[in-house]
Amino acid sequence: MAARIVFTKKELKEAIKDNVEFITVSGDLAKKIHRTKLFGKCGNKTSKWEGKDSVCDAAAMAAFTGIEIAIIIIAISVGLGLIISLWKNYEEVDVELETNPPKVKFKAKRQ
Repeated sequence: MAARIVFTKKELKEAIKDNVEFITVSGDLAKKIHRTKLFGKCGNKTSKWEGKDSVCDAAAMAAFTGIEIAIIIIAISVGLGLIISLWKNYEEVDVELETNPPKVKFKAKRQ
């Protein structure tokens, strides 16, 4: 039962790559990740943009998926591929945005 606390995009990417079962995202990154929750509900609609991190694609993605462009811009700043991978493979189990530092906890989905 591996668990990891991450504070940066790089640490989050490594935790996902290592298939860590429990990931706690902490700090400003937690708020950004939580705001992108809609990506988990869009499923395959967003996979077309996986790995593309440009604002030019944000408008097309917003029109295609119905996600707010502000949330897409946040996702682009974190990395669309990383966000999509997180929401596809993990479920949010606890949100503590009012704490200092903010925290969002994820658990790997059983497949």
